[in-house]
Amino acid sequence: MKWILCCLAGLALTNPGVKNPNPWEKVNEKKDLVIWNRAVPGSSVRELRAEAYVDFPVDKVWAVIDDIEKYTEFMPYIEQIKVVERAPDKVVAYHRFDAPLVAERDYTLTILSEADAEKKIYRRTWTATNDKGPKSVSGIVRVDICDGSWMLTADGPNRTRLEYFLHTHPGGSVPMWIANKANSISLPDMFRAIRNRTKDSKWTR
Repeated sequence: MKWILCCLAGLALTNPGVKNPNPWEKVNEKKDLVIWNRAVPGSSVRELRAEAYVDFPVDKVWAVIDDIEKYTEFMPYIEQIKVVERAPDKVVAYHRFDAPLVAERDYTLTILSEADAEKKIYRRTWTATNDKGPKSVSGIVRVDICDGSWMLTADGPNRTRLEYFLHTHPGGSVPMWIANKANSISLPDMFRAIRNRTKDSKWTR
């Protein structure tokens, strides 16, 4: 039930939930990765925040995250990516993913990016805009809420700090306590996939 991975497609321009008055609660801490969540007013699904470090230059880590069309090669459960629209700082992309124990799910995201290669700061935000993508089809659950962001900054010449935010609803009849738990548990898999892709000598953009 790791539908969180489908929302990987972006990096942070601003922090979603910035007006949220609720405090962050630490839910998981491992080497180079800390995860928090907090209640969101008017929503039964909690917002997630994660901070991680990768021992590679920020430009290379950004290239991995920005390579949307190739997510099916290395990100777990993502079955299809289709770019609907592309502009210099904007991508509209359809995602379909197949996680264990639940029906396939899909949505279309509008992704906005901002890169400052000189200052080594890379930001992206995204939100679900299903009206810009394919119509829903029988047998695939349409996800209507998926808001999130990334921010990548250099922590030295060969180390990258990643900050991730997400608020998503998996759709369908999945109980919310399972959705919240699965979202938090899934994050280590997502960061592991990024690390493995970054150090893969066979990968080229």
